[in-house]
Amino acid sequence: MKFPCLPYWLVATSLTSPMVVSGASTRRLRGNADASKNVVDRKPTPPKDEDCIVQVAALLEIEPGTIDELKIDCQGSDGLFQPVKGSLTQMAAMKKMFADGEILPGKSRMNLSKNVGVGRDKEIILGAGFNPKTSIRKGPPEHVGNRPRTRPLFDRDLQTNPTDYGHGGLQGDKPILVVKVTDAGGLARPETPAQISDDIFGTYGDTANLKSQLEACSMGKLNIIPGDNNAGVDQSAYAATGVMDVTIPLNLPDPTATNNAVMNAVTTEVQNRLGVTLPGPYDQVIYVLERCYNSCAWAAYAYFNSWISVYQMDYYKYVGVQVHELGHNFNLAHSGGLDGAVYTDHTGMMGNPLYSDDVGKMCFNAAKSWQIGWYDDRKQVVSPLSGGANWQQSVTMVGIADYLNDAVSHPVVIKLETNTAQDYFVAFNRAIGVNADNVEADDMVTVVQTGGHGVYRSQSYLRAKLGPSSPMGQIYTITDFGGVAGKDIVVEVTSIDLQSDPATATILFRTDQAPTAAPTMCNGNYFKVDILTDSYPTETTWTLFNECTQADEKTSADVGTSYTASGTYYSDQWCVPGGQYTFTINDEYGDGICCSFGSGSYTVTYDGVQVASGGDFASSESTTFGNCGPAPTQPPTTANPTKMPTPLSSNSPSKSSTSEPTDNPTSSAPTKLPTASPSKSPSKTPTALPTNEPTSGPSKSPSKTPTPPPSANPTSAPNVAPTPPPIVNPSPAPSNQTPIPSPTVNPTPPPTVNPTPPPSNQTPGPSPTPPPNTSGTVTASYDPDFGTPKCSAIGNSCTSGALLVGTLSDSTEPNAPNSLDACTDGVYGTYQSDESIDEITVSAVGGGQLQSGQRVEVEAKVFAWLSGSSDTADFFIASDAANPVWTYIGSASPVGGGAQTLTMQYDLPAGELQAVRVNFRYLGGVNLQTACNGGYWDDVDDLVFSVLPGAPGAIMNEVMPAHVPPPTEVDCQALSGDRYRCAAASPTCRWKNGKISGCYAAK
Repeated sequence: MKFPCLPYWLVATSLTSPMVVSGASTRRLRGNADASKNVVDRKPTPPKDEDCIVQVAALLEIEPGTIDELKIDCQGSDGLFQPVKGSLTQMAAMKKMFADGEILPGKSRMNLSKNVGVGRDKEIILGAGFNPKTSIRKGPPEHVGNRPRTRPLFDRDLQTNPTDYGHGGLQGDKPILVVKVTDAGGLARPETPAQISDDIFGTYGDTANLKSQLEACSMGKLNIIPGDNNAGVDQSAYAATGVMDVTIPLNLPDPTATNNAVMNAVTTEVQNRLGVTLPGPYDQVIYVLERCYNSCAWAAYAYFNSWISVYQMDYYKYVGVQVHELGHNFNLAHSGGLDGAVYTDHTGMMGNPLYSDDVGKMCFNAAKSWQIGWYDDRKQVVSPLSGGANWQQSVTMVGIADYLNDAVSHPVVIKLETNTAQDYFVAFNRAIGVNADNVEADDMVTVVQTGGHGVYRSQSYLRAKLGPSSPMGQIYTITDFGGVAGKDIVVEVTSIDLQSDPATATILFRTDQAPTAAPTMCNGNYFKVDILTDSYPTETTWTLFNECTQADEKTSADVGTSYTASGTYYSDQWCVPGGQYTFTINDEYGDGICCSFGSGSYTVTYDGVQVASGGDFASSESTTFGNCGPAPTQPPTTANPTKMPTPLSSNSPSKSSTSEPTDNPTSSAPTKLPTASPSKSPSKTPTALPTNEPTSGPSKSPSKTPTPPPSANPTSAPNVAPTPPPIVNPSPAPSNQTPIPSPTVNPTPPPTVNPTPPPSNQTPGPSPTPPPNTSGTVTASYDPDFGTPKCSAIGNSCTSGALLVGTLSDSTEPNAPNSLDACTDGVYGTYQSDESIDEITVSAVGGGQLQSGQRVEVEAKVFAWLSGSSDTADFFIASDAANPVWTYIGSASPVGGGAQTLTMQYDLPAGELQAVRVNFRYLGGVNLQTACNGGYWDDVDDLVFSVLPGAPGAIMNEVMPAHVPPPTEVDCQALSGDRYRCAAASPTCRWKNGKISGCYAAK
């Protein structure tokens, strides 16, 4: 092909540029010794193809506003995606063409024969004479390339109705491949392929994942299949169900490892392994990276109308991120909120998604539900322009969550036809079942506006959320409907009935001249419950008892109210008959919802009057209100109960945005269960009452008046960190009164007469040669077989000495990572500046040697970052160091920055060679599955030590897992000096650039 001379070359500045790490920074990236090295440009070369397929990706931002949300690529005949770079004017024109539907991702072609070249990194560079309007044709594409394929490469059309959604479509079987990526230096996610398979497909019991939620939202019309669905792929290619493990010839921290370079390297490796051009036999392919080191202000990105999505860090396991990114593959655009921002509509997954591995029950907003095609048999079109001045139409609908629970087949989504491309869509946002984790406009009617007639990709915006408890009220008026001057259409919610099964919402659509609907909202009184949850929301329940009928009128269980998210406002309202009621709120653990573990509160409103409030109680609190006389006649007005607090738009609502939890806060000590540990997040599990046979599920609270041990020699406690008695004045002697509540059915049974067979009648068998004994401290030496420090001799303590001093990230820790399994330290960190573990010691409490049944104390000498408030040490133990199965025994937090000493106690279980692990982490929560958080500043170290067998006749108490504390709270403003720490605190925090740059609480 003849290539014209191009006198001018312009490199786009509108796309993201590689992240530059300042040479003055103390932070170091492993393998990235010269991240700021300049790349020398060269003259572009002619493209090898005459045209390419235009591909567009949406990036889910970690730091909103710091990167370009859209990425435009050119896909060649080799199936690889190369970035397009041009002038600001050229890139802006292409983005407008994309927004206006003139560029169809995966279908439109770009002519490369004129004014186009290829840069040194294979980027497509647009010359000064390149005109997007004349050089890009809309499509449809033709088959390209000569490489054998299992099906045409560009056969996808997710723009039209669901029967046209390309290969596999959005109904029926959808085979998906997941690729775990390891770079040339060994960087990879710490999770095994099996764990990744479980996180995405629920292969081994994960109940909240991509497969479960897509199948639930589609009402079973979509069947996610891990792998190729018996399409002929050699099954040995999979490292786990639906998951491949590939190694690419790039180092992720290298500046040349751009997003496109990494993605293309993975694609090439997979294609070579399978012998096909992707997507091959798969409908979707998911790439899981250890993390991104260049242009990294994104959690994940996916291409519209395409097969590929890419995830970094642990975002791949968040159900909301998974569904959000696959939504882009399905050609869904973002969902903006009432504030007009790009993705602040929290009534659906295409707004800012839910950031949690275990929380993800949420589908799409009204507009996306219309577009996606799963509910076509339950759609209804309302045409206001077809009526006269007094036009009106009433429609009763159910929520998508009740799609399968509605014998009448009410509509679940309504389109208000404007006779233009911009239409309005209405849905009843029922927050139960498949939509139970919804975070905005629970049980309200939502109005959403979008373009593309509702069937093509288009940015949508939430316009109204209506209902008796909504701060917007029950009426929304659309002025100049359909562009007709003076034609105002009213959307009026006339009834929301949450007592029926299924719950229904009735909406009256009318002109503003039509009469207002009759006041039929409630024939009794409104009963409203507002709850701000504490750190343990699932412990909270309530009942509303009707004193007139002597029966429960409502309970939190039978009305479908489930409190699952900590620090979150829940607001629910029902219409109940007039009468006298007793409202009782319960806390399963017995410490109320304020103020030991979070600052929760509750408010009850009846007939528009607040009748109860609080939060600081023990097991329960009751309030009686109303009377059994005839209910007063209600005035004919629409119901207008007290205003509900505005629902928070962030995934992790700020506690500071709520009102004070109680009118009369307690004056007592801030916690009901003081512990000896200085941890700021103490374990809730009590430790005061030992038992001979620990229960399989220990109760969470000791009795308020525990009896003292029944014998002179009670067994030692099976728990980790004993606390002083949780009451001020325990009874001085055993009483005849049965303690209530008791941690077990028989809290302290008397010791058995013969706890073990008489030693004299039992001849011990031969045993292996025991390790040498000493009465002092044993200093460990490095054991290459274990890969950790090990104390072979037995003493009264074992210490790692200087073997753990330093960090892996700056190569100062000898024999790093010093762990028994695949757990490794973070890639960030400088010794004596960031998080590090300097020494671990295990010592017998009260003297004696390390012996099974002996109480021991684990001491971790650590270095905490700044004030230490963001750091936590998690302690784990394993009774068999050769085959470690980790048991979590507790967490401790430093009381300041710099050098700190943290401790945790437990009883040594049976086992001759045991291990203890300390995971010193920045933010996050305890990882019970792997005992390894994988955080970027984490330091994880293990210590192996020898233990004497228990004394003859001694009873070995099982070590019970400790109660897991809530994730560390974050002070976003304190992170304003470090944008990387701020990014790691997402989604709670977000970094803002501008005149006042810094770290701020996400909204």
